Amino acid sequence: MSSQSPYVNKTLSYILWGLGCFGVCGLHRFYLGRPITGLIWFFTFGLCFIGQIIDVFLINRMIHNRNKFLEEKEQVEKILIASDTKESLLQRLLPFPVGNKKNQQMQKLLKAASDNANVLSLGQAILITGLPADQVQELLTDTLRKGIARIDNEPESGAVRYYFDI
Repeated sequence: MSSQSPYVNKTLSYILWGLGCFGVCGLHRFYLGRPITGLIWFFTFGLCFIGQIIDVFLINRMIHNRNKFLEEKEQVEKILIASDTKESLLQRLLPFPVGNKKNQQMQKLLKAASDNANVLSLGQAILITGLPADQVQELLTDTLRKGIARIDNEPESGAVRYYFDI
């Protein structure tokens, strides 16, 4: 547990339990993160006060379990925040976000262009990347839009070629 005060106050838990003596049973269970049994205790007067008496012996364990749960939850949140921060830093440093399938396909296309003197036809791109024609066409359109490639005709044959600036 952290060096700060506990997440769940033991004194307050016992005070809420003590309210059961005045007919308001189950509030301590709500406080300790057990809302379903809290409702049962509330509407049945602590299971005819028997459950309320049993809880006086169980309340220390419930407090311990709740504090442990809250501590683990806080640790997980810290880890998630740290990993999110690292991922956002990585996203800013890389030209294409990591893990995105479309970006992996884009990198595959750029690698193919790099291996072919920065020039590809639609057929070559389909053959080299192994992707379906419509996906390759969409990727090539994206490269044109982003200024990564330009489209032109080959002087001798007039065939359409994509010239990559990589």
